[in-house]
Amino acid sequence: MINNIVAHFDLDFLMPISKIDENMERAHMIDAASELKFWFKMNILPTGKCYKYNILEESDYTLSNKCHLSDPSQYKECTYDEKNHYILEELYIHEILEGKESIKFKGIYPLIEEYMENRKYEKEVVEEVRTYLNFLLMRAKGQIKTGARIIRDFVMSHPDYKYDSIITNKIAFDLVSYIMNINLNKEEQEKVFNNAFKAKFID
Repeated sequence: MINNIVAHFDLDFLMPISKIDENMERAHMIDAASELKFWFKMNILPTGKCYKYNILEESDYTLSNKCHLSDPSQYKECTYDEKNHYILEELYIHEILEGKESIKFKGIYPLIEEYMENRKYEKEVVEEVRTYLNFLLMRAKGQIKTGARIIRDFVMSHPDYKYDSIITNKIAFDLVSYIMNINLNKEEQEKVFNNAFKAKFID
């Protein structure tokens, strides 16, 4: 779905590598997905007449070749603002997903909704996509545990764990068994995911 909206809206997620490195450092911290902010580009949507108003097919909104020349500003139909190319903001993951009205950031999910509407997705498909999107959003808000938090809580509460960062064979075996049980047991899924995600499981 992300690939579809990137191609459909010609989204631009490019950021300075220094900010990406900083994001990666934060991502390694505990509960980063729900507790920490990450640098994100605000102006991901294209601007100027090069977008959509070119000879390319409607389903392909890639910028025309004119905008890739060394001096695109020479073409009046193309807008190129190097100074404002990177408009960055620190956002929580849930703000990146659902948007932030106070800074006029639309968010990824509204674009997905718009794409599904434009492509006339069947109602059943839309509802299924929304189920997954809602699940991810609840994780980003800390309402559902991430996989890392599930594993950490299990290990920390295991009777054999000595709080020494050592995972014994017994702990590892029990952890894998626990994860398999989540995957195969509907009741365990509802318990772990707070009834928010109806995952498919093997009968």
